[in-house]
Amino acid sequence: MRKIIPLFVFALVFLEVSTLKLGRNTDNSENDVEDIGAPLDIEYYSKLPINKTELNPEGIEVFAPEELFESSLIEESRNIINDDKKWPGAVMPYTIDARFSEQQKGALARAMARLQSVSCIQFKPRTNEVDYIHIARSSQSCSSSVGRIGGKQTVRMSDACFWDITNGYAVALHEFLHAAGFWHQQSSPDRDEYIKINFENVFPGTDYNFKLLPGTRTLNVPYDYCSIMHYDAYAFSKNGKPTIEKLKSSGCVLDRKTELSDGDIRKLNLLYNCNPCGGNDWNYHTSSGKCYQIVNVTKTWQEARLACQALPSKTGYKSDLTVIKSQAENDFIHSLLQPWQYWNWIGLHDSVNENQFQWIDGSNVDTFNNFAYGEPNNDRNEDCVELNIWNKWNDWKCDFELDYPICQQFIAQ
Repeated sequence: MRKIIPLFVFALVFLEVSTLKLGRNTDNSENDVEDIGAPLDIEYYSKLPINKTELNPEGIEVFAPEELFESSLIEESRNIINDDKKWPGAVMPYTIDARFSEQQKGALARAMARLQSVSCIQFKPRTNEVDYIHIARSSQSCSSSVGRIGGKQTVRMSDACFWDITNGYAVALHEFLHAAGFWHQQSSPDRDEYIKINFENVFPGTDYNFKLLPGTRTLNVPYDYCSIMHYDAYAFSKNGKPTIEKLKSSGCVLDRKTELSDGDIRKLNLLYNCNPCGGNDWNYHTSSGKCYQIVNVTKTWQEARLACQALPSKTGYKSDLTVIKSQAENDFIHSLLQPWQYWNWIGLHDSVNENQFQWIDGSNVDTFNNFAYGEPNNDRNEDCVELNIWNKWNDWKCDFELDYPICQQFIAQ
């Protein structure tokens, strides 16, 4: 039988852990047992099959998300993502408690691997680093300091923190993002445009968890209902009624998130100045601020779009066939091609209105037109466009298979 822990029990826990403050070494607040284990073999443990029973031995679930019993490190939190709180070189040295089960190690390793796969953040076993995180097996809380505070800082994970049986890592992702330098989404300075806090429904003494932090930086990323750093609608509710209401429509409901959002990935890469394109497979064009990749597949035009859209992204931005708006962009893309890679699909077509060519972003060919002489000629119902060997555009039959489509990551301008 699953055990459901009611809100009033966590109120007692909350009173104990909520005294922690940003900037303090928090190692002794729960009398943590110092039992350092071997560094995680992230590749091995991240592939360990999930066993629900072993992951959360007590079968504990809670009415509210993990924030209900999370330490609220408020003091000076308005500086959480200033440069002096970041981890140098995006490297987070760590030690880990030996008392975690194999399944729990798997969940922690999956969280580490996930963050490493979408950013330049790296988890490195500690040798002699002064500043590092210690991942402790806690008896009662899920918590982390926000940003690098100096010296040892503890990320606490109790059995109840492993409630996510899909990947097991939802809370670990949340706490590692705290340690990397992120506060909760609903504390964002622009939050009142997007959510309403129903303080009349908030459990007494916990209202500071909804404190607005006007000094925090948004990194110019829009407010994100989908963020794993966002409270759910009933967090800290005293009466089962919503404490948070959305003010705008969105595809995401305010529930417990189990995965990073595109916005989470984007902000992490921006904060740590990772490669704007998110990896060496992408080529960054400085003057346009765009990212391009030549993909080694042979596809029809529509299949090429799907191949581009399926490319993994470390930035949280979507990919598709390229949109070319200047001669500089066109020349840069052409320079990426090897002699055997010419005749490539690009994201231009007139399949909607004959002879009215549009880019896949809906824009028209107006400010820059690079069709070859005599093109487009619409010969044999040629509705899609390729970049030819002479760095010009030709219309071509969409169901013809061409090599090496040119993909673009549609990053914010």
